[in-house]
Amino acid sequence: MKALVIGLAGHNLGDDAIAFTVFNKLKSEGVEVKVTTVNPGRLEKYGINEVYLNRKSVASLCKLSIEILKTDLIFVGGGSLIQDKLGFKGFKGVMGFLNQITLMCKVLGKNVISLPIGVDKLFASESEKSANKIIKRISQLNVRDQLSYDNAFRYSGIEAKIYPDPAFFIDKYICNNKETSSQKPYCVISLVKENLDEDLFISEIIDYCKRVIEESDLYIKFVCMDTRATDELIIYNKIVNHLPPERVEIIRNDNLLLIVPLIQEANHILAMRLHALIIGFSHAPMYCLSRTTKTLALCKEYSIPYLDLDDSDKPNFDGMHRFFEKTIKNEYSLEEHYNKKKSINENSLEYLSFD
Repeated sequence: MKALVIGLAGHNLGDDAIAFTVFNKLKSEGVEVKVTTVNPGRLEKYGINEVYLNRKSVASLCKLSIEILKTDLIFVGGGSLIQDKLGFKGFKGVMGFLNQITLMCKVLGKNVISLPIGVDKLFASESEKSANKIIKRISQLNVRDQLSYDNAFRYSGIEAKIYPDPAFFIDKYICNNKETSSQKPYCVISLVKENLDEDLFISEIIDYCKRVIEESDLYIKFVCMDTRATDELIIYNKIVNHLPPERVEIIRNDNLLLIVPLIQEANHILAMRLHALIIGFSHAPMYCLSRTTKTLALCKEYSIPYLDLDDSDKPNFDGMHRFFEKTIKNEYSLEEHYNKKKSINENSLEYLSFD
């Protein structure tokens, strides 16, 4: 049996983590798997069979069509693929990608199974009409949370199945390969550049980092989940300029075998990135600075303390500081997270199991 996983892995380590987990799960089922990437070579180092995807290239799309035709199982995802917050029109934007792929598969007579995707609130009526058409082209719609289920049903009348994000299971497939090294104690900070009041936000993060440095022996590692120079790296450079260089480090590395243990072995995690939270869940105390529905839904479902940055023009960051106080006093219990992680078992990948 042959499978093709069509996603946007290649720049964001969260997308790479999904691709890595799904590839290894399908491989363990005896399936011959290929995975698309927008950045050639990014997945090859893990032994993943890549298919380069350039949506602006007719030649690349023709090659993808050939791969679809000779494949038994077509998966699309994951990530927040039904959303218009970052723009959508036709085949442009993230939802445009899903529109394009599902339409190609329909024309080629192939069914599509979605990996657990996010379905966000849409802001334009035209987006809702498009979502209706896109969702109805998917033969098995899997979503990653109740909010996505509710939104998908509202847009299409389709009842999806809810499964956890595949990256929750990365430990099973990475444990024998991950790269570890002795480290001085550190915390991980994972931020996002998009849609921030940078003056207020950066000031608050700098104050937090100064407090970590002054009141503990922790080093601070700023992790780029999106490894492009145009994303959080810009924010990190602005922050570290105000901090002692011997106590801070920007980690910009595209190797999951390094990044996964680095996140999981942290003293604590302060994150905006969804997959920094998912990868670190139950391994380290964490606090979320949420600016999207996907992180808000995750925090509510998995009891992760958070600040909703969109809830006020001037968010109150006191909870972030109380979180730090609990971590340095060893008062943050991971028991609830451990128990929740245990409840997310292998059956949660049943959509990737075949007789």
